[in-house]
Amino acid sequence: MRKIWSLRKERDKRKSLSSTQQLYTQSEINQQQNLTQHHNAPHQTAQQIPDYDASNQTITEDFNDDYSTLANSTITSINETSSLLNYPASTRSVSALAKSDYDSKSIKLSWLNVMVNAASADEISERTLKLFRAELKGSHLYLFKPHPNLNIKSFRLTSNSTTSLTSTPTTEFFKHGNSSNITVQDIVSADPLASVDYAITYFDTTVPHPDLSYDFEAHHFTASTASIQLAFSSSAKSNSIESLIHFILFNVDERDNNSVKSIINTMPILPTFGKILKLICSFLTAIFGKKFNGAYNLNVIIERILDLLYNIEENFNGFLLKSDVAPYILRILEIYESEISKILEFKRVMLSKQQGLINLVSNDNLMIADINPIQELSSLVFMNELNLIDFATTISAIDLNFFKKWNSNIDKSLLLYSSINSGLDTSSNPAAVAFDFFYKKNPLIFNNDHHIHYLSRLLINHLFIENSLVNTPSTNSSGLSSSVLERKARLLEKWIDLGCLLDKSGNMSSWLGISSIILSQPVLRLTKIWSLVSPDYIKLLKNDWSPVLFELDRRYLANGSLNSDKLNSATSPNTPNPASNNDEDTSPKDSYHIMAPRGLGKIYPKEKVIPYFGDLLINNSVGSTSNILELESIWKRINYSFNRWNEYLSNLVNYNEIIKYNDDVLRRYDSMGFIFSNESLNQVLYLGVNSDDAKSLPSNYDAESKDSDSSFQEVKENHELRNKLIRLIEVNCDSINLESIMRLSLILEPELPEAYLKCPSAQGPDVSFMRHRNLSSSNISLHSNDSTTSLNAPSISNFNGNDGPSVSDTPASRIPTFNNNYFKINLSKYDELVNVSTNSSSVKDSKLQQLLDPSANKQNLVIDSELTFRVDDFVSGIDMANSTALNALDDVDNDDDEDDVPGLGIDVDDILNSEKFNNFTMSPNPNASNSEVENPATSTAPNVGTKKPNNYSVISSESSNGIGAPQTYRYIPKYASIDKLIDLLLIDSKYFDENVSMDLTEYRFVFLLNYNSFITTKELLDKLAHRFINSGNAVISVMKKLYILRSMDGSNGEPLSYSQPKINMEFPNWSLDTEVDLNELGDVDYELLLKIQINILKVLIVLINNFYSNFSLDLVNKKILIKLLKLFSNEILQWYNSNKIDPTLEKSFESLVNYYKKLKKLFVKKTYRPIEILKFDEYLINEFRFSNSLHEVPMNRNLPGHKNVIKIEKFLLKFNKLLAVFYRGIRAEDWDKVFKILENSFENNALLEFNLQKNSVNDENLLISNIFNYFESLIDPNEKQLVLKKFPLVFRKLFKLYYKFRSYLLIQLTDLNITVDERLDRMKTLLLMVKISKLKMGDNQFVFEGGKDSIPSCIETAVTNVIYSPESRLFTNLWIKASNFLNNEDTSPNTIYDDLNLLLPTNLTLGDLQSSEPLLPCFCWIIENLILINTCPSFYKQTINFNKRYLIFKLIKELSIEDDNSVEAHENNYHETREFDFLLKLDESLINNQNLKEFTLLEKDKTKLFRAVLHDQHKLLILENKKKVIRDAKGSLANSNSGPGPNQSLTKKPSTSSLRRQSLSYKSSSTSRFKISGLFSKSRPFSLNVSGLSNSAAEKIVSSKDLPPVEPYIDPKQKPSLVIPLRNIKLFPAYLLPLCFIIDAENTNVDYFFQAPNESEWNDWLVKLNYANRHWFYSRALNLKANHTFTTFGIPIGVICNREQSIAPRILTIIFEEIEKEGLKDVGIYRISSSISELNNVKSIIDKTGTLNLQEKTYDVHTLTSVVKSYFRELPDALFTDKVIGAFFALKQHNLDEQTEESKIIDQYKETLKMLPLVNFHTLRLLLKHLKKISQYSDVNKMTPSNLATVIGPAFTEASSLDSLINNFGFMNSILEKLINNYEYVFDDEESTVEQLPDPDIMLKEPNYDDSEEDTEK
Repeated sequence: MRKIWSLRKERDKRKSLSSTQQLYTQSEINQQQNLTQHHNAPHQTAQQIPDYDASNQTITEDFNDDYSTLANSTITSINETSSLLNYPASTRSVSALAKSDYDSKSIKLSWLNVMVNAASADEISERTLKLFRAELKGSHLYLFKPHPNLNIKSFRLTSNSTTSLTSTPTTEFFKHGNSSNITVQDIVSADPLASVDYAITYFDTTVPHPDLSYDFEAHHFTASTASIQLAFSSSAKSNSIESLIHFILFNVDERDNNSVKSIINTMPILPTFGKILKLICSFLTAIFGKKFNGAYNLNVIIERILDLLYNIEENFNGFLLKSDVAPYILRILEIYESEISKILEFKRVMLSKQQGLINLVSNDNLMIADINPIQELSSLVFMNELNLIDFATTISAIDLNFFKKWNSNIDKSLLLYSSINSGLDTSSNPAAVAFDFFYKKNPLIFNNDHHIHYLSRLLINHLFIENSLVNTPSTNSSGLSSSVLERKARLLEKWIDLGCLLDKSGNMSSWLGISSIILSQPVLRLTKIWSLVSPDYIKLLKNDWSPVLFELDRRYLANGSLNSDKLNSATSPNTPNPASNNDEDTSPKDSYHIMAPRGLGKIYPKEKVIPYFGDLLINNSVGSTSNILELESIWKRINYSFNRWNEYLSNLVNYNEIIKYNDDVLRRYDSMGFIFSNESLNQVLYLGVNSDDAKSLPSNYDAESKDSDSSFQEVKENHELRNKLIRLIEVNCDSINLESIMRLSLILEPELPEAYLKCPSAQGPDVSFMRHRNLSSSNISLHSNDSTTSLNAPSISNFNGNDGPSVSDTPASRIPTFNNNYFKINLSKYDELVNVSTNSSSVKDSKLQQLLDPSANKQNLVIDSELTFRVDDFVSGIDMANSTALNALDDVDNDDDEDDVPGLGIDVDDILNSEKFNNFTMSPNPNASNSEVENPATSTAPNVGTKKPNNYSVISSESSNGIGAPQTYRYIPKYASIDKLIDLLLIDSKYFDENVSMDLTEYRFVFLLNYNSFITTKELLDKLAHRFINSGNAVISVMKKLYILRSMDGSNGEPLSYSQPKINMEFPNWSLDTEVDLNELGDVDYELLLKIQINILKVLIVLINNFYSNFSLDLVNKKILIKLLKLFSNEILQWYNSNKIDPTLEKSFESLVNYYKKLKKLFVKKTYRPIEILKFDEYLINEFRFSNSLHEVPMNRNLPGHKNVIKIEKFLLKFNKLLAVFYRGIRAEDWDKVFKILENSFENNALLEFNLQKNSVNDENLLISNIFNYFESLIDPNEKQLVLKKFPLVFRKLFKLYYKFRSYLLIQLTDLNITVDERLDRMKTLLLMVKISKLKMGDNQFVFEGGKDSIPSCIETAVTNVIYSPESRLFTNLWIKASNFLNNEDTSPNTIYDDLNLLLPTNLTLGDLQSSEPLLPCFCWIIENLILINTCPSFYKQTINFNKRYLIFKLIKELSIEDDNSVEAHENNYHETREFDFLLKLDESLINNQNLKEFTLLEKDKTKLFRAVLHDQHKLLILENKKKVIRDAKGSLANSNSGPGPNQSLTKKPSTSSLRRQSLSYKSSSTSRFKISGLFSKSRPFSLNVSGLSNSAAEKIVSSKDLPPVEPYIDPKQKPSLVIPLRNIKLFPAYLLPLCFIIDAENTNVDYFFQAPNESEWNDWLVKLNYANRHWFYSRALNLKANHTFTTFGIPIGVICNREQSIAPRILTIIFEEIEKEGLKDVGIYRISSSISELNNVKSIIDKTGTLNLQEKTYDVHTLTSVVKSYFRELPDALFTDKVIGAFFALKQHNLDEQTEESKIIDQYKETLKMLPLVNFHTLRLLLKHLKKISQYSDVNKMTPSNLATVIGPAFTEASSLDSLINNFGFMNSILEKLINNYEYVFDDEESTVEQLPDPDIMLKEPNYDDSEEDTEK
């Protein structure tokens, strides 16, 4: 055999050296020339080769193709139509391919996240990526840093299933452009679903099919046989789709006709109907192809298929346009057309309806493509130019047009969930997206979960996009101005007016489209906007809109079986439902409802009604409905509802006179400018709200005199407006949903993030509680005795060395320090973890463990590793039971029901008033059996059981008394897991330990104050739902524990202990305990079961009532709660129908019903209405409006003189009373929110993000640190806004009042127009004010322990801060003189006044004052202590330190004012202090700092005043700056700065070189004056540079949806940061993060990690970068760098052939011959790869020499095969061009459907190959000839044609990016296999047969190829 191959080698070598004429005969030459021109253009018959255009995937004809691929469309230098020997010399070298303009042509431009050298990085995450502007030019990728003004670090990805609303409207709303142009040919030619899920497996006509489950005796489907198998993983008992089609076609028993009809009627409802039709086509093809065995009745088959088609044509018109259905309908018709003539009539009707739908959705004749409806219907146009009646009329005209031609009554496909969501998920069916979005062009079809109404799209743009933060990345996010909020409120009102007008015109569809968005969570939560909306609108929404929306949501999301669920006109503004099925035994979805606005036939004619059919929506998603009987029932009920509606409408008579009268009313309202949502309008409209048909028209109304043309109903349509709305519908085809809107809502009004504290993972006991984010050990230590970070005077002495204090990276190093001596709580007294966190470096492990062991503390009670209690001894003697905040929701006995909305679940009043409930007091049946006890683990309200003895009865959940003896102590949870904390909400603490007694009311409130720091509201609701469903298991768990305790108790008489360590069991166990024997445990404790369910309701009530803002953050919370309410409804019904409610349970059951009722009412009130602004907040907004309009202090409002101490005291008391107005309105929730904001900043290391002075600042400009100045510059680095802006309204107002008061005092002190005596008098007054305040606060009864320092009042802090200010210190001598006067002494000239206390008068006592009434403590002093509490860890090991949460709560309650909190009380207090009204308007810029300095230039002895305080301040600055250095060195905040960004700063850069922390000094220019009110006004940006740190603003991470367009940021002068040459790179997707790819440059050993903003960009970058890399030779910069004389790899085949004057690369011939000579029998040839180094070595030799000298060196066969695969893989353009691939794919689909014979398929392949370029054709021929030879030895080498095709096939198509390849991976392998098998026939080559073939028996033997071995070459 070796000799044979050697002879052939010599023969081929001789041939290669001869002329072309020697190679071919003359006829062959002519044939090749024809191939060069047309390649014998393929036959055009449909049976052979459908023509294929790869550019748009549709069938076309093209005889002028130049055979270039899509990827190679730019190559023009290779003339493939030239003769074989006439190659231009210019294409013989690689250098000739370079293009002069290739490197300068911009191919792609966009934003990318980038990381360089990612392979060596410690971490690859969103945090480590950087934003770059990426631009692809030629084969170079340029990366530019973003413009500094953008201030964006990187982007984070958002959901790619929705469309961004945050981009520029011009680019965002026009993605579909003109893609809506649909023709019949498009639909017919559209490629259907590529994958075939169903196939024929049973080719026999015998019935039944093996997979059919059918009752042939009863001749119908039964409940057990009606299941449909939609997926192959379904149950074997289900009917497969194939079996059902087989049943339809071949069952001829007339008794089964009804079952056949049921299948035909319901089959289109199935979500896989397109695939089903495809399978039917296969059945029919097989039938007419005689492939079925057995007899069949062709007439029956034809009639039944026609019945199916008639069903589609009559009831599912939309399918005629559906890309996965319409082609197969036509295919069926084509199959039948030759068999039966009546098919032609059906086809004509079908095509007519199809064209009608196309005409309806196609708007080509309107010429609207250039209309931008978002701009042309902007909010300004909407508010100022649009007439609402015109607008509503045009909307209704559009809707009516669609309603008459294409509504759900006509086309049931509009009711299918699969149709409504068509094209929304591009990943599921990319082929259908382009064609099926036509459903979204029907304005009657919308679903807020996927595709909002087109008018809502406009509303969302008005409300969220225009004049908002979301579309202006450079705008600060500190909030919208009041004028913008006011404008948005007016916008909302006008949209509500429009909705009302649509309702009155009969357009229920568009009304619902608007109302469902206005009353959606994302809009309802906008409290700032709703607070400015008129109460009349709020009332309208509450009374008219909310009930309807609530009812629809309930019906969509809930399940149940109660008659009261029916929609009823008494609870909605709709007319009585004529289409309802009123059978008494219906379930909610057994009665479907068609909704229409009220006034049908009276306010508007019936011809104008546009009802809403959405309640009939069929959720036909896979897995939801797969039962023939269920589908048939749904089908019948829907048709029944439509029939009832049609009957009702046909019998309805229009009252024309009434309609004209009501039209006139609406017209007059419009002309007078009245709003259409006015409540009085409903009373004016005749029969608008009542149905009294006998009522006569007003006597003064003359119907005949009214011109019908002026009627509102008959207003002429505005065609220009109509075109804009039609275009808006097209734009809205690019769907958005509620999730997208919620993201916009959270940007507009952000909330604190939930679950920002993460429990540490399991670590050693010494470290798990000390979780310091991004902090590690440091060699800097804190030498201070103060465990807090407040800088008290005594602690200054602890600063060591001249370099100032040092600081360690403990929690104390992450909070600010203030220069004051105020009282600080001794945290270590209340939480021992503080000692560890602040002294961790000095405590040894053993002592640490002993210190932290909870059992070592006698006040602790350890239950288990997840729960530890402690005695509640924070505050003694506080009675929490009187707190209205805690108990208001627990009292439901006298609840007011006027707001109750029926419909969700049962009507509880019916139960409470029922005879059965009233007779609960009857004694139970004494003969009732006690033998049967039901396990409540499976039913939360068992139906069988007996009365429970009270041996171990549950105590009241709200009680603080014990089960047994009275308890001395009350306990609270100290350390607990989140699950245990939730368990304590539901199960009495006595069941954990008998000694534990808790105030559950207080605990519930504390838990709900704090839960969202650790888990989200969704997680909480999920956990509560889980516990409700499994509450019976928990009861059994309690019973089991009690039983074990009784067993352990024995006879020793000791009391039972519930503590768990003694018992090895999970408690409480919410899972089913299969080991429990209920008969052994005793009777079920039904009272405990009721208590658990009641406690769940109580938690939900407090959550919804007090913490609804948390609830509204996630859309899914609403759905969960609706389902929970439904569960409770069913549970109550089960209790009611059971025999368990005896007299002992009657009260508990009544409580369950009442709490359920209250929860339902609260839910409807909160969820379907705007979030109501608190009365107190409304009062603050209206009464306390701050401005700077008052430019001087009124004469009668100057400070009182110092001589009258009583007058000064009254001044203080009046201002204190003004503060009390605010203090009384502060709720525990407000304090808690302040703490959470600060805690979140602490966790993010952002509490040091404030404006800080340099260490070198001089004394004159030195600011004394205080918390008020701190908050004036503290920012959130992520949101770039002041933290203070996020505080509750009452605190923002308080801060503003304080700053005004402080400014007032400073103005009084520094007024340059007063005399020295007047100034001296005011100084005395200020000193007296401080002294009086200290006297009043001296006897403080504060119960928390701390230092000996005093608690400051607000007035004291304000005066103190003013006196310590740099402006005040300019008057040193006057302050000393004022002090001497008050103390009646002359001090020595050398006397030093270290602090303010030394200036105060010493002779004033409390007895000199009129009263000893204390002043209010300073609210910022409380906040300062809250900041300090952050030094206490939030976790102990893996449990939550709930002790910390109780400490905060107790502190808040201790410092709160328990007083009348009514608005009237606030008003009374405020009116008593009206003399301070001037403060609200005081201009804070009245201070002129420069003039002040000049005025005090001669002031001496400045060093005598406050020297110790100034010295301490310098030390403090060193400390604070070191904290920042530590923070920044740890990288906790990348590129952080210490101040706000543009337009957020409250301070300006001082005139001195040093930066200050909130300076009070001012420039002389009025335009540059610093305003103390800068907190609420704009000022210029500032910069900060601490210890050499960067002064750039902190960069933010934005959503990918918020990235601005890249084009405006192109700077021609900007130099790129990186340039990446794209040659010999590896480009591949990366999945470490979403939408990422990597460029690995082998030559430079540098890799680049990229992330794209969306999937479309990701795909586009991969395609374009791949093209650029493969076509590097077009780049002059890359091409001309080296000599490419013999370059072979990675260049076009044509260049090599030109160079060699050959028709195929010679190197391939050389390699093939060597392989055939040496390796035909090598096992795994072409499958086994060589080493990478050996492969690269051979490739390098070939590229240098153009050949391989096999005489000098022998190469391993596997190396040579790897070279072959590498050559084809690296081709810049695939060997098979895109056009050829597309043609092969079309053939595959065509032949699959037609069952084409194998011989015809090969003929088609032969013709298709002639479409290849000549060199590709001959190279392929050479390769296939070689592979054929390989395969002929497959019995030895194990490489069959199939295996060879699998291994080498991908290399042929790797350069192509066709969708057909991506979505049908490997389909070319089967084609390649056929080409190998039929090589001789395809290429007319008889030489391929070797002289001696192996034995035929061996050739037919099945190859033993191990598929597990794969090609390992990378």
